[in-house]
Amino acid sequence: MRILQPLRREMGDGLLLKAEQTDFLGTYSTGNATAITSGNITTAVGSGVSVPIIRREGQYFVIKYVD
Repeated sequence: MRILQPLRREMGDGLLLKAEQTDFLGTYSTGNATAITSGNITTAVGSGVSVPIIRREGQYFVIKYVD
């Protein structure tokens, strides 16, 4: 996880996940198409993609080991 290195340097020795929430915010979609005509024949080629937009949040317990 990206937060473990600064966590260890500044605050504690580890994390425990307390709660996690994922929210679906929507979809981003894009696409294109091209048509080529040669004589009496038309050929069309296209592509598209849709990806979800998701926000994730988490709550953690910080663990600090003591001697």
